[in-house]
Amino acid sequence: MLFYTVLALPVVSILYIAAGYFGLKYEQSLDSSSVIKGEKATYALRIANRGPFILPYVNIAFYDDSEASVQQPDIKNISIQPFSKKELCFDYVYKYRGSFKLGVSVVEINDFLGIFKLTRRNKQPLLISVYPRIIDIGSIGLNTHYLPDQMSNPGGMYEDISVIEEINKYNYGDSLNKVHWKLTAKTNELMVKKYQTTAAASTIMIVDLYRNNFTKEYNAVSDDKHIEAAVAVLRSCIYDGTAVRLVYHDKEITTIHCNSPLDFENAYQALAKAEFNQEACAKDIIKSQINHGINIQDILLTTSNVDNELYEVLSKIKSAGYNIYLIYISPQEINSEKKQGIEQILSALSELGIKVYRINIFDDLNSVFGYGGRENH
Repeated sequence: MLFYTVLALPVVSILYIAAGYFGLKYEQSLDSSSVIKGEKATYALRIANRGPFILPYVNIAFYDDSEASVQQPDIKNISIQPFSKKELCFDYVYKYRGSFKLGVSVVEINDFLGIFKLTRRNKQPLLISVYPRIIDIGSIGLNTHYLPDQMSNPGGMYEDISVIEEINKYNYGDSLNKVHWKLTAKTNELMVKKYQTTAAASTIMIVDLYRNNFTKEYNAVSDDKHIEAAVAVLRSCIYDGTAVRLVYHDKEITTIHCNSPLDFENAYQALAKAEFNQEACAKDIIKSQINHGINIQDILLTTSNVDNELYEVLSKIKSAGYNIYLIYISPQEINSEKKQGIEQILSALSELGIKVYRINIFDDLNSVFGYGGRENH
């Protein structure tokens, strides 16, 4: 009798675990699919045993983004009673911006003898987008070159109010500031002036997404700081009334015209998802833009890659009359390997009249840009 019992136990165990496998159901959810870096995202896992048998050993493994998040779910084993449910909640707080997988990766059900196990893999993880912080750094004091007798319009063009191109009847949406009052009085109709328009002298802002050869975690830290600084500077310019042409390389040259806070939102969404995996470096982008940028007066460059070749390019365009602002995100605090000649290059650029901001990984941006900005130190 004992012999048959021993033979039957594995069979019973297999049937038991199979019933548990098909009776186990789970669902997972996030309270938000996107958060700002540092904000909390709450994850909920609801797991149910619809079978008539207890499930004593259910192992749950979660997608691991421990390098990016402050804490991870720590569950190795749970048991679930027959016809019962369990709900588990966890808070995720991410240290870096980016897109991350989370939730259940693998569920393993073990039999009560510890002989067999069945595995269910989750091929559809939850996704969460973590956006960079928006930091108000005030005005960084760019030198704009708009003449006092110019006014801007929503199309990014500037109107010379000293030159009237034509006079037309008033149409809905025309500015009352353009009404020609003398002619209006003569004709008994509202007449408006149309001024001569010229291309706006804008600031070009180049964000260098060149690939760095750091570890995955170091890249995440450096890239996050870079985008955070770029977003802060872009916001400062736009809210200061400066027209900005944002340029970066994402498989090809991408350009976003930013003339209003609404344009900033579009640029912010693009920068939040930008990946630092490009082969085109800053000097190549600068060359491509300067050739077409006849009216551009100010150039803003954010980069974590400074070398002699970049120095030569910036030196040439500075001598051509461009105002240049270099925002250098230094990886030195996380990467002990110190690049040769960086300090000398930054100092030489400052001597040329280029305003250089050096941002270390753990710097507070307000302390760097506050009071007109702390220059290279």
